[in-house]
Amino acid sequence: MTNTKTMAAQIERINSIITGAAEYYKVAICSNTYGYMDNRIKQTAYRTFRKIYGKKYKKHHIPMAKLSNRPQRHENRQDKTFAVEHNEKWIGITKAYITHSQRDKFNYNQKMTPYSSEGRQLYIIEKKGRKLPALDRPPIYEDVELFTCEEKSLNSFEYYMNREYAYNRDRGRCKICGENLRPKFRHCQRLDGTLQLDKINRVPNLAWFCYNCIKIITGGEIPPNTNSKMKSKTERYGAKLKVLN
Repeated sequence: MTNTKTMAAQIERINSIITGAAEYYKVAICSNTYGYMDNRIKQTAYRTFRKIYGKKYKKHHIPMAKLSNRPQRHENRQDKTFAVEHNEKWIGITKAYITHSQRDKFNYNQKMTPYSSEGRQLYIIEKKGRKLPALDRPPIYEDVELFTCEEKSLNSFEYYMNREYAYNRDRGRCKICGENLRPKFRHCQRLDGTLQLDKINRVPNLAWFCYNCIKIITGGEIPPNTNSKMKSKTERYGAKLKVLN
């Protein structure tokens, strides 16, 4: 039997590659490149879904507007893509052409990209002062945790999917201190732990904090030198949080 959870995670891994490549090429004349990418991916997806589902593959060829993953990206898109249904949600393959082209007034360094360690350093130096922090979102999939968690656990596929949307909404900054979040020093918190399972992992109930701030709002003491704005936010989020069952 087809493991739809594994397939959904694999699709999102592919989507990360597609969007990363599309972001890389968007500063050039990219329509032909996007078309080539989308056609090759479509052909490969067709063969894969035909092999897995046989004649029923057409059921998995749906308008992108019906997808639950990356909803802002796929909103109102009626052209079709291949998808799997997991927990009554369609998880499908995105397309490169959705990424808009962008002219850059600066000379473009081919090595500069926010999708590699070396490229991120060049990106920060080149974009200094332009308020464009290097892209460093947490991955939408976490191999070990995702594949071992129970279907009805809090760390469901929906959680991993929505925490990235919450990260984008928060612009990669801590909701309390406003500092840029760093890998291994950031935490996605459920604000209301008493919600039902079908609501607890929705984007409005998720917020990102740095480790220092999350320790304070979950029971630590507010430092005496904290300014009034941060103190107000700390108290507000501290009061809002409820203990998870």
